[in-house]
Amino acid sequence: MWSIFKGDAASAAAVAEETEEKQELADHANTAFGGGETFIHGEITRLGKDAVDALHARFQQDIQDAVTPFLPAECGDDLRQAAQDYAIALVRTRQKLNKKNLQPAIESGAASLKDKTKEMLHELDSLTAELQKQLEGKTAGSGYDSYHYKENEALQAQKEATMQATKEKIEALFDGSERVYFKLSDYSSSPLEPYVLEFLESKGYAMQDYAAGYAVDTRKNTVKIGKILKDNPALLKAFTEDPYRSADNLTVVMTRSYEDLARASYGRGWQSCRSGSFSAVRNAISEIDTGVIAAYLISDKDPDIHNPLGRINLKPYDEIDPAAQQGWLDKTFSKNELKPVLQTIYMSFNPIGLHHPGFVDAVNRFAEEHFNHDKTGDFRLRQGCESYQEFRQRTRLPEDTEEMLKAVNAKYKKHWDGSFTVKGDLVLKGLGLSRLPDLSNVKVEGGIDVSNNKLLTLEGLPQTPVKWLNASFNLLICFKGAPPVVHETFNYQDNAYLQTTYGKPQAKTYKYGNGRRDPSRHGESHECIGPLEKPANFPGFKRT
Repeated sequence: MWSIFKGDAASAAAVAEETEEKQELADHANTAFGGGETFIHGEITRLGKDAVDALHARFQQDIQDAVTPFLPAECGDDLRQAAQDYAIALVRTRQKLNKKNLQPAIESGAASLKDKTKEMLHELDSLTAELQKQLEGKTAGSGYDSYHYKENEALQAQKEATMQATKEKIEALFDGSERVYFKLSDYSSSPLEPYVLEFLESKGYAMQDYAAGYAVDTRKNTVKIGKILKDNPALLKAFTEDPYRSADNLTVVMTRSYEDLARASYGRGWQSCRSGSFSAVRNAISEIDTGVIAAYLISDKDPDIHNPLGRINLKPYDEIDPAAQQGWLDKTFSKNELKPVLQTIYMSFNPIGLHHPGFVDAVNRFAEEHFNHDKTGDFRLRQGCESYQEFRQRTRLPEDTEEMLKAVNAKYKKHWDGSFTVKGDLVLKGLGLSRLPDLSNVKVEGGIDVSNNKLLTLEGLPQTPVKWLNASFNLLICFKGAPPVVHETFNYQDNAYLQTTYGKPQAKTYKYGNGRRDPSRHGESHECIGPLEKPANFPGFKRT
């Protein structure tokens, strides 16, 4: 049997204690996050000022330790400082602090080091200059940007007047600063681990430590799992990239800094529509003014977000007064006229960079617990927020099962024991859901459509047979939580982050593949096909 959670299994007592602690956290998260199972479970805990200062101090010490071996015995302060600045520039431009990069540069002297540092940081300095230029233009109030920012100021004033509670939560979160640091604790299960275990056992090995990557043979000799998997390239690649094997001490930085958001994709290890300095800065200023919060996943050795592992943007969605919304539809109001806001929620956009499900889940939980609790209805993305290939409208469903069924216009019957039967199909399509409601006491006579959402797993679905299941266009990493039997077709096409078919239901037909950019990658089969079986059909968007 494979291990459910990552962790050090040094002793039975330690495992028992760790399991108890994780169960307590899971119980808390279930209560705060709407119930249901938690196959994917990330938590973030805020770091105090002393802990954050310690992270920065350690970074500076690491820089000093990296350059010291290459400094001459009689080293002046000017050369030492120039060497340290050069080393930081290497980090900021995603280069290694190794002998090859450091020794010849330091030997060239302080003046040469300063020139090299300036040259390396030219691209980032151009971003800073563009940011300063646009901020000055905003203050001066001229041109297109002036109109854009005045509109944002009006939206901000409306938010302050109608959503004071949300504003107070944001101000309390940042407490006058631009960044807040959290420790990431990932209690998720790996949907790949059972496949690795099965392969190891077929070769005569036993799992020793999945996260560290070690197995043992029949003579109790320790062997690297990667060497054993070399005969299965798809499994080896997935094992190497498995985010559940990430090193501990991961940190999440939430920021409302113009520069941090301007660098969302600028000079990073990934590309997006914000890779140019002008668009990066324009979107950053607009969105920070509008209330956007960026969450970066970093190593705790990189506290200044020089080389982040991934990013998720949390953006405000406002519930609009239905009467005013109808007035706009009837053309009673101007399209650009502000509409009264009833309440605001924060929802996450797709992850950029490393898709770490524990990180995604932790950010989702944070938003649900701190900003969204008990708020239900239809919400529209706040004006001023960029929405490239994202939902402009998202829905939060009631936690109460009957109220939820009413909200999605399901035809149902309530039984004496509190359970429900849905007559026909249950459609939760296109609502922008990051998690499913708890449907454990619901039987669906027809099919279920949860396509076009942002689901990491299918936890929450009924565990009774359904006619068909459409879970396409989500962020599924596996099929944990799916009904065990689907009588007709199970469609899971275009789940770009799918790792394995773990939790797969028994179905007559399966529709698979990621064909958003190439429809030929789509397929249909009587077997459940995933990226381990046909990697070419699942190119995904994974970046490590």
